[in-house]
Amino acid sequence: MKIWKSYLSIAQICALCLFAGGTAYAVPNDLADSDITLAVEIELIREDAAPSHKIDVSTKKGIVTLSGTVDSYYAKLAAEDTAESVKGVTSVVNNIRVWPEKRLDSTIRGDVVMALAVDPVTDSYEIGVDVEDGVVTLTGKVDSYTEKTVAVDIVKGIRGVVDIKNKLVYDILKDRSDADIKADIEYRLKSDASIDSGRFVVKVKNGKVTLSGSAGSAAEKSEVETETRMVPGVTSVVNKIDIKWWMDSSPSDWDKGWTDADMQKSIKSDLLANPRVNQFKVIVKVDDGVATLTGKVDNLQAKRAAEEEALEVLGVWRVKNYLHVRPPLNRADAIIAIDIRDALRRNTYVDRYDIAVRVFNGIVYLTGEVDSWFIKKQALKSASGVQGVIDVKNNLDVDYRYPLKTDKEIKDDIQSQLWWSPFVDSDDISVVVQSGVATLLGTVEDWGELQDAIKNAREGGATSVINKLKIKNGGGSD
Repeated sequence: MKIWKSYLSIAQICALCLFAGGTAYAVPNDLADSDITLAVEIELIREDAAPSHKIDVSTKKGIVTLSGTVDSYYAKLAAEDTAESVKGVTSVVNNIRVWPEKRLDSTIRGDVVMALAVDPVTDSYEIGVDVEDGVVTLTGKVDSYTEKTVAVDIVKGIRGVVDIKNKLVYDILKDRSDADIKADIEYRLKSDASIDSGRFVVKVKNGKVTLSGSAGSAAEKSEVETETRMVPGVTSVVNKIDIKWWMDSSPSDWDKGWTDADMQKSIKSDLLANPRVNQFKVIVKVDDGVATLTGKVDNLQAKRAAEEEALEVLGVWRVKNYLHVRPPLNRADAIIAIDIRDALRRNTYVDRYDIAVRVFNGIVYLTGEVDSWFIKKQALKSASGVQGVIDVKNNLDVDYRYPLKTDKEIKDDIQSQLWWSPFVDSDDISVVVQSGVATLLGTVEDWGELQDAIKNAREGGATSVINKLKIKNGGGSD
């Protein structure tokens, strides 16, 4: 449980004690709307995917409203995700308008069709694509809710897209009992490292799910709903979860017992639910929280998706990814390079950069200069989605100018970042800054909190981060 320090007034620290699941929480008064607004504005400044200077933020009783204009649908969604990840935000009303570069609907449609065709997951789907005034409508049938979301993930970053109407349908299993659906939801919530499952109540009636309880952030509330919708047999979800921003992620799931065998079972279950991985036989072993993945997949995105799924499981602090990528077709390097250049061109963020692409034996080499780590990751994502790619050597240089700040200023900004993050218990972390280099000391609950703390340190202005954080329930500093 956090002990609130100088960030809150004495009046806020006083008040009640709330007992939930046997845990006592000091309940301060609500955060001031003006403070939440400022925190969201600061986070947007540090979010490379969203142009903060074009976005207005207002807050009323914890509800954040975003307005203004951005040049891509991806940026609109990124701004909403950023706001949801700020402590004290109970919900986000996204009124941002998308005004992209003017492109013909036919050109946008061609890019959407091509993006779906070259992606290893959606290449076999029969998806109808219509575009009107930049609004993309997807129609057709897929196998699951997760497959439906994959299509949107592919399309949202394409240049010129204003909005996406996802009308893809899938068959809902009608023969599943409510008890089985409820058990699957509760299991998914428990195994997700970003969710404290003990705080939520799941009710199911005729496949209709009602969620209640208390989340520590709007982001956690959204994640609970997402996990719920992924369970076969769910027909609808009513999300009645409220937000109690002072609640930290607690080790309650660990207290109930969570072993390597549980982690292994959970990873296998998540891989079966992931449309990028479920068609492959991935062998999973977990030892002291270290997950080892072996086997074969036929595309790089599947390998990357398997690792991401494993890292999101409660208790996993490291993944050794030994999956071999074996494409089903022997595609010429020159053809792969052409597809990658096309993928980079379609990406609303990457298109403006001069990135050289070379391919040798299916291994992609990206060179050039970009101005942020976000753009570098976007280029990696675009290249990884092309069929025939075995690996990507991302040699892009990031020409980033760190703002001139003293060590004291950097430390203060890092501590502020840690405090405003709903994913990090700042009282368990101490920060030392010397010559711009931040050293993080203390303990975290899991790998996810560790990564969030490092991200906060970088966003606070550290030129580099030395991680000496220890994971309480296994693992250690990298």
